[in-house]
Amino acid sequence: MEEVGVKKIFEKETCRMVQGAMVLLKAVQFGTLYKLQGSTITNGCNSSIFPDIGVEEERTPTVSGEKVMLWHQILGHIREKVLRLLHSKGMVEGMFKFSLDFDFCEHCVYGKKKRVRFPSGASRAECILQLVHNDVFGPVSVPSLGKYVYYVSFIDDFSRNTWRYFLRKKYEVFDRFKDFNALVENQTEKIVNVLRRDNGGEFSENEFEEFIKKYGIARENTTPYTPRQNGVAERMNRTLMEKERYMLSGVRLGKEFWAEAVAIPFYLVNKSPSSALDDKTP
Repeated sequence: MEEVGVKKIFEKETCRMVQGAMVLLKAVQFGTLYKLQGSTITNGCNSSIFPDIGVEEERTPTVSGEKVMLWHQILGHIREKVLRLLHSKGMVEGMFKFSLDFDFCEHCVYGKKKRVRFPSGASRAECILQLVHNDVFGPVSVPSLGKYVYYVSFIDDFSRNTWRYFLRKKYEVFDRFKDFNALVENQTEKIVNVLRRDNGGEFSENEFEEFIKKYGIARENTTPYTPRQNGVAERMNRTLMEKERYMLSGVRLGKEFWAEAVAIPFYLVNKSPSSALDDKTP
């Protein structure tokens, strides 16, 4: 444990094993021994590790900045402003009543590599599925554990709800679009009105033309090499890949875990307040 930078901190009647800002193990003193808190799992992954963020205790109305940092990491390295909003409105079950003393997060610095932000669009959709943004990310240099090298995202402009599908080959995009279209039509009883994409050649044009004519879907193709025209999807890609870098950096995992590290932020962004929605969640 010392070789990977785990520190042992002995306090009154407790011992904590800490790596960076994360508490990996906690033990309580019994006589001359320290007993690790946790439980044994059979027929699965055996571990005594658990995040110390459980049910609020009356004797600890506030917690340290270390625990705030743990929430920051659990929520995909969420921004300080959004974390404060989640906390103030009680939007996360089990979150302690703590004073938000936000510590410096080096992994967020490693993950942020960006260009000048794109200007915002002048108009927004007025109902769900009126406009859907589409973009493909990849190929990545290191395939995931599932041999994926791409993902495709679909973002509803009105709600900013996001769907993602991982791909082994780029030509799979059209099949995933058909899956997405069937899913949202069944869930909402509405149909996609307009699909905005970057014209990257991922769709089989003849099949795609037949499909959108059948379902009455209009398409908007942005100018090649002009990502600002598809800014919503491009900005989402940046957000997701930043979070992927934060998370892999924070736990020292290799790049082959990129798909797992992207799947979690996809889930979290749909549950987190969005400035485009006046701090409501998608």
